Amino acid sequence: MSIKGVSLLFASSSTVYGHHSPLPFSPPSTLLVPSSVYAATKMSNEHFAEVFCSQHGLQAVGVRFFTTYGPWGRPDMAVYSFAEGLYEGRPLRFYNSTTPTRRDFTFISDAVSGVLLALDHVPSQCGEVFNVGSASSVELIRVLRLLERELNAIAKIVSVFVCVCMYVCVCVIVLLDI
Repeated sequence: MSIKGVSLLFASSSTVYGHHSPLPFSPPSTLLVPSSVYAATKMSNEHFAEVFCSQHGLQAVGVRFFTTYGPWGRPDMAVYSFAEGLYEGRPLRFYNSTTPTRRDFTFISDAVSGVLLALDHVPSQCGEVFNVGSASSVELIRVLRLLERELNAIAKIVSVFVCVCMYVCVCVIVLLDI
């Protein structure tokens, strides 16, 4: 099945930009610096789609999702985990909170609209990628404050600092020990 010439639609993630890419994010970007294994798998997914469409003559379009939320959302995402923690009175963890963490939140119906627009697009290049987001970011602490107000609760915040270098070293040691 093909819609307006698109024979392969693949999903990616804004995580491919990493922590050090200049804002605003815009594909194509040569500054893709994934900062997690998840981000690296999404970047690999984009490369696989490019190779697959070039080898098989397909027209591929990708969509990079930015923090999608809404009904039936994933419970591990910030909005849901914050709300659940507030409701249950559990402490909420904020990682590496020396600088405010920001997210580009996208409501699910807007993400679906982005996918439909991508399907209706005739790609100009093999594996063309589009960002599907709101194009503005919000500090996570602001989201938490809004939830506190709406749920009439006060958050117990625990700051967690993670040393990325140590994490990488520990992972390498564990992998080599297998």
